Amino acid sequence: MKKFLFSVLVIPFFLCGEIFSAKDHLPFPLYKETEHFHLFCANEVPVTADDLLSNLEGHFAKLSKDFQYECEGKIPFIVYPNIEAFHDYIQNPKAPNWMVTCFEGNSIFSVSPKNPGPIHTYQSILRCGMVSLTKFFLKEKYTGFVPNWLWEGVAFYESHLYSMFYDRSWLFGNEKAGSLPSLDQLERDKIKMENVYLYNRCSYSLVDFIMEKWGRDKVIALLEDYSSFEKILGVSKEELMDQWSIFLDNKRFPPH
Repeated sequence: MKKFLFSVLVIPFFLCGEIFSAKDHLPFPLYKETEHFHLFCANEVPVTADDLLSNLEGHFAKLSKDFQYECEGKIPFIVYPNIEAFHDYIQNPKAPNWMVTCFEGNSIFSVSPKNPGPIHTYQSILRCGMVSLTKFFLKEKYTGFVPNWLWEGVAFYESHLYSMFYDRSWLFGNEKAGSLPSLDQLERDKIKMENVYLYNRCSYSLVDFIMEKWGRDKVIALLEDYSSFEKILGVSKEELMDQWSIFLDNKRFPPH
């Protein structure tokens, strides 16, 4: 069985460049190409092509500027007409409906924004593509050890997948707010399997906090050398989490 890496959970690794052939994606024709992408899609989804490519190219330019790095070659982006077809492709017809993009080899695969399924929307599918592309950049540039929460959090932050307005209760989704995870838990990914939403939202919020308190340069320094965590931020991991908790207590949804 093939192994797939899903953009909202696991960070993929693949090389830049045009290591693909059109025949690898049959029956999907090459509908369009831009400076940095090849778009493959079924006949049911060509009307979304311009939105997809415009969104991807715009985010590509933003990432190139933010991280001072530009991938070479064109990235294959393969779009399935609906969530059922996508889940059949990943050989998991019972996959959860939030599972809408994945990596295999050097390509990105996605559900069509036109048919996003019961959980996502047209716009959130576009955002998920941006999350995947961010991870592509991060894995290309930063080759040392980086914990999954940092990959995830930076990808969510860069892609604006989540609202910038939230509070502590938002982290827990529809469940009753409980104890925040420790950084050790986030580094081990243990809670991810128990509560996907909590893991993803905590990862995003923690990066949001570091960005606000220390700035982008420190986040990039962590990506470059996570082993120097305390030297980079000037606090221990325990102190970071204590400060993050206070940050959350001061966070509030905007008034209606």
